Amino acid sequence: MLQNVEDCSDEVNELTANDNRREVSCGSKLTEPDNEKEAENVKESGRSEEENKASEKEEEEELVQNNEKIEDHGREERKASNTADTGQSDSVKKEVSELMFATSNDQAFDNNETSSSEANFSPTTKEDGMTYTVSVITGNRWAADTDLDLFIILYGDLNTSEKHLLRQDTNEPKFQQNRMDSFHIETTKLGLLQKIIIGHDRTGYGVGVYIERVLVTENIADGRQYLFQCAKWLDSGQVDGKIERSLKTTAFCYLTTILHDSRSTSGRWELILHSGKDDGSGATTSNLNIVGYGSQGSSMTTKIYDNRMAKVPSASLVQVDFGEIGDLLKVRIEIDGNGEMPNYYLNYVELRDLDTEERMVSYVRKWLKTGCDEMNSQPFREFPVFRAAFEPLNILSYEGKIKLSSRKQRFLEKPIVYARILGEIGETGCFPVDFRCVSDLKQELSFKAEAVSVGRIQSTRLYVKMNDIGNEIYEGMQMLQDIYDRRHINVSMANDWIAEKVTVRESHHAPYRYVMAVNRVKSMEEENEKAKEDTCDDIGDLFVELLLSEMEGLSTKISKKKALSRKQPQWILSMTIGEGSTLVPKVTLCAENTSAEMTIVATTPIDMIITFQQKAADISTIIKVRVGIDDSQYLNCTSSDDLQFNDGNIIEIQKMKLYDSENGDELRFPAVNTILTLESVYEFPAVWPDIPPISNIVYIITINSGESSADFDVYITLNGTKGDTGLRKLINDDIDPFQEKKMSKFEVEAVSIGELLTTSIVIKNENHSFKWKCEQVHILDSETNLFYIFKFSKMFTDELKIQQVSASRLTDAL
Repeated sequence: MLQNVEDCSDEVNELTANDNRREVSCGSKLTEPDNEKEAENVKESGRSEEENKASEKEEEEELVQNNEKIEDHGREERKASNTADTGQSDSVKKEVSELMFATSNDQAFDNNETSSSEANFSPTTKEDGMTYTVSVITGNRWAADTDLDLFIILYGDLNTSEKHLLRQDTNEPKFQQNRMDSFHIETTKLGLLQKIIIGHDRTGYGVGVYIERVLVTENIADGRQYLFQCAKWLDSGQVDGKIERSLKTTAFCYLTTILHDSRSTSGRWELILHSGKDDGSGATTSNLNIVGYGSQGSSMTTKIYDNRMAKVPSASLVQVDFGEIGDLLKVRIEIDGNGEMPNYYLNYVELRDLDTEERMVSYVRKWLKTGCDEMNSQPFREFPVFRAAFEPLNILSYEGKIKLSSRKQRFLEKPIVYARILGEIGETGCFPVDFRCVSDLKQELSFKAEAVSVGRIQSTRLYVKMNDIGNEIYEGMQMLQDIYDRRHINVSMANDWIAEKVTVRESHHAPYRYVMAVNRVKSMEEENEKAKEDTCDDIGDLFVELLLSEMEGLSTKISKKKALSRKQPQWILSMTIGEGSTLVPKVTLCAENTSAEMTIVATTPIDMIITFQQKAADISTIIKVRVGIDDSQYLNCTSSDDLQFNDGNIIEIQKMKLYDSENGDELRFPAVNTILTLESVYEFPAVWPDIPPISNIVYIITINSGESSADFDVYITLNGTKGDTGLRKLINDDIDPFQEKKMSKFEVEAVSIGELLTTSIVIKNENHSFKWKCEQVHILDSETNLFYIFKFSKMFTDELKIQQVSASRLTDAL
């Protein structure tokens, strides 16, 4: 149910008097640091020049306006607390502020630095300081991890912290893929946190980290936990090349109101909407629709309006009953475009679950605008509901393109259509797309919409208003689709009618995009339900829906235009080995079309680390590292002077790191944990940011021997479209696998080399003559189940120990 403050002020005042939990508004604490002081602190902390771009300045000015607005709000509130005879004639701001639910302890902590209540919070709190727990959640992306130290700076409405290092741990590495790492930092009292800066100081492709989000928790009684959403790379070789990011507070929650097992929600929520800007802009005459999305469904409350929204800055309290939708995950607020001031600026929203007493604040800081007069305007805004111990949904900036079937849409009454993205966990609001903006050449138009994540995208709907002819055609397609649906025949409808294809990408940091090219229209069943999804008159009740057909991989690597200039690479590999290692590894760097062997710097390990270098070869993107054994030397880590090469000698490799000393690029192999013997060869696929590593596969090799004499060893190299396997000795359990008229099987494990092209065989024997006829080599790719036939026409002898042949054509192999 909805209750407007203006219509039920007496009832609200009574509730306020009886509710000791809501003595003071947290609005008095939602302030922004002074620009000059912030700039000074940023300069001392060594912020990059990129943070001073015009777009960042605009955001800071906007936050300062919010700061000034809420400081005025706080002065009104303090003035009211010192005036005994304040009554119903007080301003709207003061009346609503009494309904806000910040605790008295929060007020004492943020607004009265000398309050004695501070001493009772926690042993971690000092009179002039505060201890925070910073939790960094590393994303689940390829090469998202890093072995660097990170730094963080906290910005509050009272102070700015110094730069704090979030250090690695030699015993337990931090910032590993899909993990959370927590750190405790002590700093001056900051007040309500406004933003953070997090980053590192190393340039180079692959050296950075992908941060999903950061949590900052106040280690005090009645503390708060802040959410800073990131979902971006901090890597100079990725997307925009930034290695530090400024993250504004997404939301925060009060830890004292964490949901207890004994309490359950029935969907009754109280929201305080903080509207407008300090300059008086952002007021609205539009009615609001509030949609709640929960773990078990969604619910909408419509036609909400408070006169305070027409005069801003202001705050309006509403109560909504979403019903049994489970845990509230996100909220969408829409405008209907009513009146003389249809647009609306929403600053932030305070939320309280009336059943469980959970309390949180979500920031919006955005306009809600109707029509297409401005680029990327949208009549709704969404925010996640943040609570401790629950993973929040991300706010995404969906970008996409619509491929029209024709530039001339003869069946549309209006050229403005409304799009909506639907996914596994909900849908976005409807946003306008102007078909008049279509390009003449490609018949495409672009769109952008900010919304809380809908999960894996399933479809996009285009809501249209048809003319009379269009309505008749639509009804015909509905009837035809209904026939197909009843017979469970999957036939795409309206492929060449409105749009052919829609593509959507979640952000520039997403290594893929969704492609929707299977069309359908509104079914007869949906038509009979008469359930209009939106109340705005401009949005038609007919739609064309394009279903997901495929997902395309996209590069997130920085463009050449933005990338730093590169030098000739000089690769250095550090290899951590285990005790008892005696063999010297032979390391080869492999690209698709070339490879280069590295040189060992010293055979004496330092702290169980040996180093290799390669400075001569200009290798393109490395796809794998091959490690074999150098049988010409051994490690200087044993006192034995008569060490012999035999099966008892090993090299245990624990981890490796490959680093380009000229350009800063880095490849990490953190968990090799492999033991090599004298004839061993292992390949390790390279893992670059957002690029899946090439899989390791087993090649099953079958050799048919013809005429054969004497003892010899056979080595083979497989060459394909993506490189080669290197020289491998063919060994199995057979003592003499190459006897005359014998068929023997061998296995070679390697990083996939793609389609096999050629095979090379090398014979090694010890000072005696031999001959061997290799009738046929049959190679099976265990991943693709493709097989290849290679025939060697000549006999292997002392004079001919190396042969290379190409794969036989199918007709030749039969």
